[in-house]
Amino acid sequence: MGDMAAPRSLRTQELIVTAQSRIDGTDGLPGEGFTPETMRQSLFADHSRAAGLALTSTVTACRNTPSGRSWWTATWST
Repeated sequence: MGDMAAPRSLRTQELIVTAQSRIDGTDGLPGEGFTPETMRQSLFADHSRAAGLALTSTVTACRNTPSGRSWWTATWST
């Protein structure tokens, strides 16, 4: 997973988070450990490390902006 002294790319970070979630059993998939099926589901899951890192700040910024708040409420509260 790369040189220990080098910063991890978002892709590598996603790999580490995905593998750790599978090992911990917190990924929402059935069973324990890796099987061909859980590997397939993990490989083709639509996750974005960048989106995950930015999510909370983005939601906070939108909620703290008057036009963002009304758009957010109208779009996601139904």
